[in-house]
Amino acid sequence: MGNDLYGACGQTNFEIPVVSTSTGNTTYRIVSGPADSPLAPFPTAISNPTGILIAYHGYTIISVFLIISLRTRIGKCK
Repeated sequence: MGNDLYGACGQTNFEIPVVSTSTGNTTYRIVSGPADSPLAPFPTAISNPTGILIAYHGYTIISVFLIISLRTRIGKCK
């Protein structure tokens, strides 16, 4: 399980960068979050990030989002 991310007091913009150094495919899904979030309903569809997993701007109340990230390799198993 990854590290929890916490914003500073008053922070309303959050980005989770995605960096990969090998071949493969990264996908993610938001499993849960506030029901009134513009990202709802949860769970979201599986998505492919393009450099940033989540770029969320403007949420002004304390919130918890559960995000899962999956990494699959491309190629044959040996």
